[in-house]
Formats: sequence, C-alpha cells, structure tokens
Amino acid sequence: MIFNGTKELETEYTIHGIHKSEMVTKNVYDKWIEEYNDPKTLRWMIVLKDTNEQIGTIDINNTWSKYGCVEPGYIIARKHWKKGYATEATMTVIKYLFDECDVQTIYSEFMEDNIASGRVMQKCGMIQEGRLRNRCEDKAGKRQDLLSYSITRDEFYEKFKGVDPNE
Repeated sequence: MIFNGTKELETEYTIHGIHKSEMVTKNVYDKWIEEYNDPKTLRWMIVLKDTNEQIGTIDINNTWSKYGCVEPGYIIARKHWKKGYATEATMTVIKYLFDECDVQTIYSEFMEDNIASGRVMQKCGMIQEGRLRNRCEDKAGKRQDLLSYSITRDEFYEKFKGVDPNE
C-alpha cells in the first residue's frame, strides 16, 4: 500500500510489494469499498486516534474460516513501527473476532527474520505452535522459515479475563 512515508523496505516481509502508483492504490481502495458489504471480507484501516492519519491496514485471510480459524495480516508505515500500533490493532481485531464472530482459533504465520511480528503475536497472547521450514522467500530471495503462532477463544478469555487487553 502507499502510505505516508512508506518505502519498499516496509513490505520486505509481505508477499506483495508496494503499489507502483497512486492509481493502483485507488483501484485497490475502490475494490475494498465494493467488498465492504461482503460478510466474508474483514478489513480495517489503522489510523492514529489523535490525527486520524492512516498508517496501515489490517485484514483477515478467510481461507480457513469455515473451520472457525482465521489469520489476521497487517502492514504499517515504517515511521510508525515500534510504537505499539501493530499490537493494539491486532489485539483489537482478535477481541472483535472472538466477541462478535464465530471464530474459534486465530493464527499467524510470519517470516522468521520478522522478529517484531513475533513480539506482536506474543503480546497478543499467542503461542508458537510450529516452524514451517524453508517455506518462502523474502524480497531479497533469501529462503525463510515461517513461524506459526495461534490463540484459541478459550485461551484468549482465560489470559485476558477481567482486563482490557489493549492496556
């Protein structure tokens, strides 16, 4: 996505790259607007509360939703990294999915070198369940293991019972 301050390196751990033009981004946004009423599409913009500046997106990969399992994915502009926004957005989406949707398990897979995403998953109460060896390539062509984390509905409510998970 093109966001304020986004550079190619910000997509180094994603399958897709940066949009090549604002028109490409506009077309993606138009498609998202069309998908808004589709109950299988869950996608949100990540915006700063005080300025309403758009700094990223978070959405759900519904590949396994018929089994009650979903995978959130996010991307945040580099200038907003290491400020807790990914954790806050992910935790908010996890809580929404468990509270409002028929989701039993939330999982995430990320490249081994993406240590920050691992910390996000840990802060959201997820536990590592496995390593998918030599599963993908990063943008530089380096083979990477994928680390797999998850949390079940019961685990989430047990870990965050009586507390606001975003505090």
